[in-house]
Amino acid sequence: MSQQEEQGERYLSIQRLLDVAGTSEASDPKDYVYGLLGMMSPAVVDKIKPNYSLQLSDVFVQTARAFIVAEGNLELLREAHPWGKSEVSWAPDWTWKGRLRYRQPLKPYLASGADSSYMSFSADSLYLSCNGVIINEIDGPGARRSAIDRGGIMQWSYESVIQPKSSISAYGSLSATREALGRFLVGDQNRADSPVDHTWQPLFNLPWEMEDAMMKFKRLGWGRFLMVGHSYGDWGSWRQANNNFLIGSETLGSFFTNEFLENASEGDL
Repeated sequence: MSQQEEQGERYLSIQRLLDVAGTSEASDPKDYVYGLLGMMSPAVVDKIKPNYSLQLSDVFVQTARAFIVAEGNLELLREAHPWGKSEVSWAPDWTWKGRLRYRQPLKPYLASGADSSYMSFSADSLYLSCNGVIINEIDGPGARRSAIDRGGIMQWSYESVIQPKSSISAYGSLSATREALGRFLVGDQNRADSPVDHTWQPLFNLPWEMEDAMMKFKRLGWGRFLMVGHSYGDWGSWRQANNNFLIGSETLGSFFTNEFLENASEGDL
């Protein structure tokens, strides 16, 4: 919040508010929203009526709608949490503790430039409709998430993988394809919220087996990675499910090894 004040901003953005909620505790989960009303802009607060009789998911929907209408854009969708406690996929879950802010860009992303966003809501506010522009088509989607196992690790549908029709990488050379994949994996951002250079390189050299990885992290003293728990299992299960997915003429699995880069440090990731 002090950083926000230094920049002359009186009220917190949706990203900063979710940061605060994610590091807070509340006896009533609705207070992850209502307890932060004083940090929101008046334009947003005017559209949120505290009501503790509402279902938690309804509070999330009401709050998401308030931000979208007040700010006139769909920036909030970047914070959506489809597998959270909200009944709608586009409303952020304010109780979620798994948000890794240093991997999330804080600057608004306006693909439409200065053009205003168009959006509308269904009468019950469960459905959000908006206009978009088709710029291309997806040639071969990877595995879809199918479930979460008892250990909290995501499971993927191997049968849902559809191989691309084209065997030519849209990025050109193998090295350019590797770089594009690396940038995708880190959201094209580093921990300082600026465009990455080659800090994604060590990602290609992490073990996909969680048990093996945790042993190596412990030996190396990588405390931050030891804390991610089943989130690392999600990484491994995603890699395994998409191992044979083709990117150009190469499989996704061919870009990875299970051996750490020599002299790699936790700070590189």
